[in-house]
Amino acid sequence: MKLLHRNDETLGVQWSHTEKRLLDALAETYPLHQPEEQPLSREPSDLPDGAESWLHAARSEELNQNRAWLGDLVRSDRFQPSEQGWRQELTHPEVETLLQILNNIRVGAWARLGCPEILPTLADLLKGGADRNAWLMKLAGELQIGLLLALDATLDGEDTAPPAE
Repeated sequence: MKLLHRNDETLGVQWSHTEKRLLDALAETYPLHQPEEQPLSREPSDLPDGAESWLHAARSEELNQNRAWLGDLVRSDRFQPSEQGWRQELTHPEVETLLQILNNIRVGAWARLGCPEILPTLADLLKGGADRNAWLMKLAGELQIGLLLALDATLDGEDTAPPAE
């Protein structure tokens, strides 16, 4: 992933063809980590009556909204083809939402693997026989890193509006 431009409202990124296919495939798995899978407190008695079910319901609604947004994102005309892959404009809140979605997939896959302390390497995965969740965790993490690196990248000169086409 490459940063094309950045300003106060938007971020322009270049996705490779492979990164775009990965995003499309990962979108099909979201949400992987459901609210009910993680307790809100170590001691349920610490929460007021009904708080846990209300918070789970609110989180479920947020996941449903994110799923709809992600579906629109990957199937929309917001990706413009280019020689190197796909160009896309994202607002800063959309970048945050996309990072949260990728994190949900990564953490959900990690939880389904049993929360291992030692994570599989790419070499481990390529040896074959790796659990689907190990692949999901690795690929979601790679897209997260790519997006974070694009956010952190510096452009030649100051941040500017998109280049004229």
